[in-house]
Amino acid sequence: MARIIEIEAYLDGQIVNLFRADGFDRGHATGSTAYNLSAGGRSSIHAMNAVVITPICPFTLSNRPIVGG
Repeated sequence: MARIIEIEAYLDGQIVNLFRADGFDRGHATGSTAYNLSAGGRSSIHAMNAVVITPICPFTLSNRPIVGG
């Protein structure tokens, strides 16, 4: 049975956001860029040491992609 999942995103031990969505995509400069863009996420340049977390079909429209490093 399909259900909405809750995902807690932490950075350096502190909670950044709580996602309620069908899933999420984790993208970085060297991979998953196309999947992340198709889910409404962002791309990052190769020189950045960052990860992009994008909720897939979020429960609320206020859940936006997060870029963390």
